[in-house]
Amino acid sequence: MSGPVRAVLWDADQVLQDNGDGWRAEYDAFGGVTDAFLEDVWRAELPLMVGGDFPAALGEVARRHGVDAPVETLLSRWRSIVPLDGSWQVVDRLRSAGVRCYLATNQQEYRRAHIAATLGYDDRVDGAYYSCDLGLAKPDPAFFRAILDDLRLGGDEVLFVDDRDDNVDGARAAGLRAERWDHHDGLDALHRLLDRHGLVVAGP
Repeated sequence: MSGPVRAVLWDADQVLQDNGDGWRAEYDAFGGVTDAFLEDVWRAELPLMVGGDFPAALGEVARRHGVDAPVETLLSRWRSIVPLDGSWQVVDRLRSAGVRCYLATNQQEYRRAHIAATLGYDDRVDGAYYSCDLGLAKPDPAFFRAILDDLRLGGDEVLFVDDRDDNVDGARAAGLRAERWDHHDGLDALHRLLDRHGLVVAGP
């Protein structure tokens, strides 16, 4: 690696925000919820990461499994997001030091709207790359190449941080620097990996 990192791409889930582990506990209040229902929901959601109507897909899965809860009630779990203050402080400090920071996240359109408009993440970074907008999703290297083209930066100038090894591998295949980290690893670990790339973050 040579030259400074000019931009950091941040995954959202488990990196900048926590989704909690209460899916089944919350859904047990609804009749018809089974492991098979939840698996079918994840299966229906995956292709929508590059665009499509998730509420409609969720409603169809619920009808198929006989889940007796309104779609809007079921959707509330996709809005159960807790921003991680420590991670966001790192983002703020990097930006104050002149390092551009961007979201680079797989999201279907419904959740993207909540993250951007309700949580206001787009106002806290220099830009946001959502898979549903790009029509490309991690770990496809094309996702990362599209971002590099838009930023007009070389891969060596961009660091990507994500909680999944396959996404890290996809970024590296596209020529980016990339590191695996999630908030359970702790902020000290995040500071160390940033330091390996010449990014020093002051503070706790």
